[in-house]
Amino acid sequence: MVARVKELNLLLPLSHAALDSFGASAIAPGRMVFSSISGSHLYGFPSKDSDIDLRGAYVAPLRSVVSLRESVETREVSSTIDGVLVEGVFHEVAKYFRLLVKGNGYVIEQILSPIGIARSKEFAELQRLAPRFMTRKTVLGHYSGFSASQLSLVRRHPHKGVKLILYAFRVLMTGINALRTRQIEANIVELNKTFQFDFIDQLVDMKIARENSPLGGGGHSVDWYIAKAEELRGTLESEAVASELPSAPDPASIDELDDLLYALRVATAATEALK
Repeated sequence: MVARVKELNLLLPLSHAALDSFGASAIAPGRMVFSSISGSHLYGFPSKDSDIDLRGAYVAPLRSVVSLRESVETREVSSTIDGVLVEGVFHEVAKYFRLLVKGNGYVIEQILSPIGIARSKEFAELQRLAPRFMTRKTVLGHYSGFSASQLSLVRRHPHKGVKLILYAFRVLMTGINALRTRQIEANIVELNKTFQFDFIDQLVDMKIARENSPLGGGGHSVDWYIAKAEELRGTLESEAVASELPSAPDPASIDELDDLLYALRVATAATEALK
């Protein structure tokens, strides 16, 4: 695991310090609970000109939370650093935890991402709790729904690019793997060590070589790839029936997550009182 994390970090064109600074500036004067890499660098097919997607959760200052005024719950920022576009999306911790309780697949992937940038002392507890919110219904709903959207884009988009179909296969393979193993693996290269689809390795190589590689250069027709993805959607649905994932999150896990939210609020208030 350590070796793999080092390998993934080497793929980033910017330093952790630069990305950490970007995130801290985006959520100031809040405090970052964690930030991690998402997007193509997490999914296993970054091109040399891929942007960097940074995601995470932060604790807003107590005064903005305990207020009659409506507070901002999501910060979306972008900046070009040393020629690399960095796009960040950060949710206030209460909103982030609500998404987690609903089993949001993006949120769980971000928490469990092996490419971490910022890590607070409370993050280990969040990472321990996150897998408990995976259920048969939420995994099926998230990964089936996102794959359907991607396949619709492939059908409608005038440029049938490798990137679009790779996103569809990635989410389907992640969802199937989660239902079978109760583990989240977002990297399609790692996933394909189990699935062993020759065409996936070819598509990944094409995407890494060129961000906008056309799908027609992969040796199969667009309809062939769509049919393969639809087959996987069928597999995802059948695996949801057989999965040992729970049908709903344990109420005790929700209580523990609520306790963590309270602890974060108290710690923030104590820190602000010292200023």
